[in-house]
Amino acid sequence: MALTTDARMTRNPRIESLATFVALGAIVSLVALMWNWVAVPIQPVIAQGLTMLIATVALYIFVGNSGIFSFGHIAFMAIGAYVGSLLMISPANKKLNQPNLPHFLAVAHLDPFVACLIAGLAAAVVALVVSIPLIKLSGLTASLTSLAILQIVYVVAANWANVTNGELGITGIPLLPNVTELWLVALAVIAVALFFQQSRWGRRLRASREDEVAARALGLSINTDRRIAFLLSALFMGIAGALYVQLLGALVPETLYISATTMILIMLIVGGMTSLSGAVVGSIAISTFSEILIKIQDGVLVGGVNIKGPVGIQPVGLAVVMLLVLIIFPKGLTRSRELTLLARPLGALVRMKRAGTLGADTDNH
Repeated sequence: MALTTDARMTRNPRIESLATFVALGAIVSLVALMWNWVAVPIQPVIAQGLTMLIATVALYIFVGNSGIFSFGHIAFMAIGAYVGSLLMISPANKKLNQPNLPHFLAVAHLDPFVACLIAGLAAAVVALVVSIPLIKLSGLTASLTSLAILQIVYVVAANWANVTNGELGITGIPLLPNVTELWLVALAVIAVALFFQQSRWGRRLRASREDEVAARALGLSINTDRRIAFLLSALFMGIAGALYVQLLGALVPETLYISATTMILIMLIVGGMTSLSGAVVGSIAISTFSEILIKIQDGVLVGGVNIKGPVGIQPVGLAVVMLLVLIIFPKGLTRSRELTLLARPLGALVRMKRAGTLGADTDNH
C-alpha cells in the first residue's frame, strides 16, 4: 500500500530530526529554567545534571552510532578539565599554588568560555592521535583499549606534578555564575549529534553498527566515519570537562575517573544506547534518582520522620535501577527511539507553507 502524504512527511528524516531537536531542546530548556525556581542548595544539582547531559550526549555520538562500547571517554573529559582549569585560573593563584608551571601556562588567563573551547580542541587533538590505532579495532578489544587510555590519562594526571599538581590537585578554578553557558552547550551538542546521525557519515556508521561485515563488503569507509564520530565526541567531552570543574572549583585526578565513567555509562544504557533521546532522558533520569539516593543516605525529613539510608545506597541503588530497566526495557527507557511526537504537526506546517507558496505562484500567473 502506498504511503499517504502525511505518512511520507512524518517519515521525512529532516522533519523527524527537527521534531527531535525541538522536543529535546524544550526538555533541556525546562531543566535550565528550573535553576531559577529552586532553592539555592538545589541549584548545583541542576548544573551538574546539565553537565552530565552534555557528556552523555557526547559519548552517544561515538558509542550510539558506532556500536563500539567505550570505557575510556572520561579521559577526554579529564583532559578538557585540566586544560580548561589551567587557562582559567588567575596567574596570581597559579604562582601561589603551582609555582613550577611552565611560563606560558603560568601567565595564561583566558575568558572561561574561550578556555572551554580550547579545552575541547585539546581533547579532540589527543583523540586524533589515539584514533590512529583505536579506530581499527572493534568489539571488546576496542572497549578494553579505551579503558587503557583512561588509565594512562589518570596516571599522567596523578604524577605530572609540575602541571597538574599531582594528587594535591588544582584549586582556585572560577565558578560558573549561572547555567546559561551549560544550556547553550547542551543545545549545541544535541544539534551536532542530530546533524551527524543524519549525515552520510552517520548513516554509514549506523549501518556498520548493525552489520560491520556487510558494510565493509559494500566498500563503506568505516574507519573514516568512526574517526569523525570519535573526534566530535572527544571535542564535546573536553568542553564538558572544562564546564564541570567550574561547578567544583577544584580538580583532583579521582574527580574524573572510575566513578564518573560508571555514572555516564549508566545514563546512556538506561536511556537507550542507540538513540539521542535516550542519552538525554537517561542523563536526566539518573541524575535525579542519584540525587534522591544521596539525600536518603544523608538523611531526609519526610512528614516529621527522619529517613536515613545505609552508607553506599547510591551506587547500589543505581545498579539495581539499571538492572530493572534492562530487564523491563532491554533497549532503554526510550526503547532506542527518538522523540518525534512533533513530526506530524511540523510536517503539516511545512505542507501549509508549500501550499501557500504554490498558491501565490498560481495567482501571479
